[in-house]
Amino acid sequence: MHSANLQEANFNRANLRGADMFGIFLKDAYLLTDEQLAQADQLWRATMPDGYLYNGRFNLEGDLKHAQSQGVNINDSEAMARWYYVSLDDYLSGQEWAGENLPKLRGETA
Repeated sequence: MHSANLQEANFNRANLRGADMFGIFLKDAYLLTDEQLAQADQLWRATMPDGYLYNGRFNLEGDLKHAQSQGVNINDSEAMARWYYVSLDDYLSGQEWAGENLPKLRGETA
């Protein structure tokens, strides 16, 4: 689905496990859950259903590997915000969301 325009698409029961959604346009997509998105491999430069760029909140394996392959220090919040093309505040907000929600979405126990 690399760079596909899926504006207003219906994602009811879609299996996104391992999906490469690099640059995908999801504005106004419906029945698309955080659970589904958290199973994708990559969402870098994706436009999310709310119309904003993806801020890294799902910490997807493919995104992190891609960033590292481009020489980005994935432990540097400022570098990651630049890589995702979002503000530092937006990136940090996404990481806070991740800390609160990803374990539950991925079925991980504390």
